[in-house]
Amino acid sequence: MNRLGPVLLAIALLLLARPTSIGQLEQAFIDSHAASLERLFGLLDPSREETDAIRRQWALGQRLEAAHALLAHLRQPPFPETALVPLDLPLNIREQAEAALSHRFFILGQWIELQRAGPFLDWHQRGPSGDKEVAWMLNRQGFLPILAQAHVETGDPRFQEAANALLLDWLAANPYPDRLTFSAPWRALEVARRLLNSWVHVFYQSDCLSPEARLLLLASMPDHADALQEHTSFWGGNHLMTEKLALLLLSIAFPVFEQAPHWQTHALAELERLFLGQSYPDGSYTELSNHYQRVVLVNARTFHRLLQGVPAQSTSIATRERLARMWDYFAGVTRPDGFGPLNNAGDAERNAAFLLSAWPEFDRPDWLYIATGGIEGESPHAPPSRLYPWAGQAILRSGYSPRDSWVYFDAGPFGTAHQHVDRLHLSAFLQGQPILVDAGRYTYQPGKWKDYFSGPHSHNVLLINGQPARQGPRRTNVPLPLSIESGTGYTFAESIGHFAPPASIAPWATSTVPWSRCLLLDDRGFLIVVDFVETHGPVDLQAIWNFDPGL
Repeated sequence: MNRLGPVLLAIALLLLARPTSIGQLEQAFIDSHAASLERLFGLLDPSREETDAIRRQWALGQRLEAAHALLAHLRQPPFPETALVPLDLPLNIREQAEAALSHRFFILGQWIELQRAGPFLDWHQRGPSGDKEVAWMLNRQGFLPILAQAHVETGDPRFQEAANALLLDWLAANPYPDRLTFSAPWRALEVARRLLNSWVHVFYQSDCLSPEARLLLLASMPDHADALQEHTSFWGGNHLMTEKLALLLLSIAFPVFEQAPHWQTHALAELERLFLGQSYPDGSYTELSNHYQRVVLVNARTFHRLLQGVPAQSTSIATRERLARMWDYFAGVTRPDGFGPLNNAGDAERNAAFLLSAWPEFDRPDWLYIATGGIEGESPHAPPSRLYPWAGQAILRSGYSPRDSWVYFDAGPFGTAHQHVDRLHLSAFLQGQPILVDAGRYTYQPGKWKDYFSGPHSHNVLLINGQPARQGPRRTNVPLPLSIESGTGYTFAESIGHFAPPASIAPWATSTVPWSRCLLLDDRGFLIVVDFVETHGPVDLQAIWNFDPGL
């Protein structure tokens, strides 16, 4: 596959030497960029009547007319605009747009000034602290929608000129490497985010881009598709989901390319495999963290939106049902005050806010009921207490109002990533008050604080001779033992764990020490926790209880 690098280098030097033209295409531009445009028009789909006519027009030498025809053909999006995820633009759009005029961007809570490296801007720049995430965020090009919106709001041509100049500089400075790379411009996740949250929106939802920039952006789309199909995150996870979602978006947004149906078939098959393979039948994400459940639900919501642009039979019923179950699980574990549990690498996040924006798309008024504490929506048909057997989690609940009680009991797998040592941990929110808490993630920075927050001492568990129980498997093919029973005015749950044989009993012992934990929640807000441990000898048994700091 021919690449655009050398040609775009010449393009950029030419365009940077003079003000960016926002007017009509000129024959001089077509002649100067014939090689890259030749490739673009050669990749159009000959099986579609409109694009075949444009291809033949180009081949007959009517190149300026063909370029105008292609841009006119793509003036309106060929998909429902509701398929695009709305952009989360900052409140200070004008301030950030003004700063972008002098190559200053607000990234990860700090202002970064982009310097030149030779004839181009340094798109690998990591900021004053050398943080690679700064370079990654920079190459997602969130500044383009900001400049486009500032131009819409003010009509100031400086914002339009800056958007075009920055885009053309990036295209010229960063030819496609056609290989797996972790470079900031072409790491697969940045390729995906650039399409999902910047390029496609700006291409279709604003008049910010010049005809020249639109054509060169189009010429780069096949390279982006190749990166998202051939050079993606080999370890999988939510990165790979995001990358395949971007490939699906490309196929929907630019069906003019001959390879678009192939991109779509590949992306749909991979996304079905990923959503089914990275979640359990009860809807829980295999990392078993409320935070990463939310991250994957962002992808699930994007997938649900993009499915508006593909035939209904393109995805299986099982996949569509799994997406709904993932949301249902997220709603079911939500505390009465709207927050989610802090299991594994979790943060204090309001599940309710996310549910409020999602329930209309799925027509689930029961999620609205949970998110609003019973003020709006419809009460769930299922009992308040829930068992998620594959996640190995029991939610003991007296109701959904802010003054109701809720207990989270974790007897499930260790998790496929971001794990904490929390076998048989419980969190308790009783009568509108957090009582027993999980400390959550706090930090990923290696050191004593990360060790503490991910270790047993920040969880409500038992230790024998200072050691926690054996954790569950990272992943399971069958639900682990966990039972739940609800009666009039109460809910009961029970599970079992095992400690390694303590050397203090017999160094040669091989049998484990069983630990059974039972919970009884009275609907009036009284919780009993009973632990049974059979040690077969003297041990140092320690019960850790982390009470809410407000108590």
